[in-house]
Amino acid sequence: MHRMRRHGRRHWVRLLGRVLIGLSTGLMATLAAAQAYPSKPVTIVVPWPPGAGTDAATRVIAEALGKELGQAVNVDNRAGANGAIGSAYVASGPADGYRLITATADTHSINPQLRKGLAYDAVKGFEPIALFATLSMVWVARPDLPYQTLAETVNAARQRQQVLNVGNWGIGSTAHLAGALLEMATGLPMNQVPFQGASPAVTALGGGHIDLLPGSRLSATTLRASGKLKVLGVAAAQRAGGALADVPTLAEQGINGAEIGSWYGLMAPKGTPEDVRAKLVAAVTKVLAMPAVKDKIAATGLDPAFLAGNDFQDYLHQQYEVYGRIIRNKQISLNE
Repeated sequence: MHRMRRHGRRHWVRLLGRVLIGLSTGLMATLAAAQAYPSKPVTIVVPWPPGAGTDAATRVIAEALGKELGQAVNVDNRAGANGAIGSAYVASGPADGYRLITATADTHSINPQLRKGLAYDAVKGFEPIALFATLSMVWVARPDLPYQTLAETVNAARQRQQVLNVGNWGIGSTAHLAGALLEMATGLPMNQVPFQGASPAVTALGGGHIDLLPGSRLSATTLRASGKLKVLGVAAAQRAGGALADVPTLAEQGINGAEIGSWYGLMAPKGTPEDVRAKLVAAVTKVLAMPAVKDKIAATGLDPAFLAGNDFQDYLHQQYEVYGRIIRNKQISLNE
């Protein structure tokens, strides 16, 4: 009996040793993987088609980030459902730091409050890496509009009891919410007209089929120079500067509380190892501080910006509430 007890103790000691060795080996492998990151190309998913500002800015960052990390950083466009398809693809993928996403106000501030049955959790499904740009809307008008500012346009419509036709690139888009916020700020009912994308909306504006449209600084500058539209106001806390330095903000025109735009940031799937995230944050921080990268992002029509860590997280919560307030106030629904 005594020998059996000793044999039993030896068996459990050997078993415990094997378990400890296994745990140690697994831990060492995990640490080695984190230290080696990245050991293969990294992919940034852009949930929009190629060619737009989001895609262009991401490619600028991807090129610089690849040099910083010592591995290729590729861009994968997975468009559809206002960014929901690409976002779900990243959220459900491996959380190893090799598949990231360019998140925007559409994908993480608006979609979760409008789209039922969303295949990703915008709040709990991602690890924020860094904010890299913002966009303030610029209000433009059909070229034959007989007014020079947004305030003049709104006041004339109110006096004449006219309904302004305001274009956007889809129900629930940032442009749609910009129009809804303008209604809230002015108290003037408007006819929100959705199009299948920004290009058709701009075409309709140039043809005089709608009165107003929110857009980017770059598109407003380019289209005004060609005479295809008028620029009436900047929906930001300060003027856009540059070629639009003469355009007053909405607040300067007496329209308060109508500032709106979008944001753009890199995120990883929830559960990405802390060491890997730390490397990504450090590398992205260094890249976004480069003057050449800032200039190239600005050339895409976006405004270079930077937030990381808790600051980025706090910003995300704030933006979620900003868009949520508009959605609730105007009772916007996709009826899905």
